[in-house]
Amino acid sequence: MFVRPLLAAAALLACAAAGAAPPKPWPVPANEAARPVEAPHYGDALFHFFQDRYFTSITTLMASQHFQRIAPHDDEAEVLRGGMLLSYGLHKEAGEIFARLIDKGAAPAVRDRAWFYLAKIRYQRGFLAEADDAVARIGADLPKSLEEDRLLLQSNLMMARGDYAGAAALLEGVDKQSPLGQYARYNLGVAQV
Repeated sequence: MFVRPLLAAAALLACAAAGAAPPKPWPVPANEAARPVEAPHYGDALFHFFQDRYFTSITTLMASQHFQRIAPHDDEAEVLRGGMLLSYGLHKEAGEIFARLIDKGAAPAVRDRAWFYLAKIRYQRGFLAEADDAVARIGADLPKSLEEDRLLLQSNLMMARGDYAGAAALLEGVDKQSPLGQYARYNLGVAQV
């Protein structure tokens, strides 16, 4: 009875994503301590995610969420699902997930990631004032792996407002040897022109 709608949703998602290899939703946090996975079904979705099998990961995750098999990782699973939906270009659905996490008062680390991804979605859609507001709400619990992304996003918002000097000062703090360092150097050049 429940399998048919689930299969239909998976088939619809497969058609929408056929042939598309999305980018990683976010860098793998190499500097974070490993946390035990208490729900095997959530672990299965994570396994596929870290094997770069995003479609399998998201369908596994959504099926496990449907049958409520991922507790106590509910909030983390929602951030993962929202990130994958965002990487597939499903901005509206991802935005709804992140807004729901914020509204329900998730843990600070989850809330900060939700604000970050919500800011990213709003920036990509051209809602600069709303993106600025979301960036301003990111607290100190954002993982280090996303901190440089936040700086780049914040500098892009500053340049969009015409604050090139502020953006240049912000970009000076990005490590030039990091994976995002080249983007920061390019944006720094744009800000200084």
